[in-house]
Amino acid sequence: IRFYLNSNSNVKIEMFDLMGDKIHNANVSGQAHADNEYVWNCENVASGVYYCRVEAENNSGKTSRMFKIAIAK
Repeated sequence: IRFYLNSNSNVKIEMFDLMGDKIHNANVSGQAHADNEYVWNCENVASGVYYCRVEAENNSGKTSRMFKIAIAK
């Protein structure tokens, strides 16, 4: 999962199934003006469509984005 940040931030990444149940979460540090990457080990996750929410928080506030991820095995 790649994301770009305008400033250094604490990043929360959450994965949800289609029913809205949280199946994974992680907290990472993100660097400003760089492509940041989080590797999700989906080895124990069934094939299907999932939602990913990426939330970045710093002194200026909080920003979040949500998108779909398809897993095919």
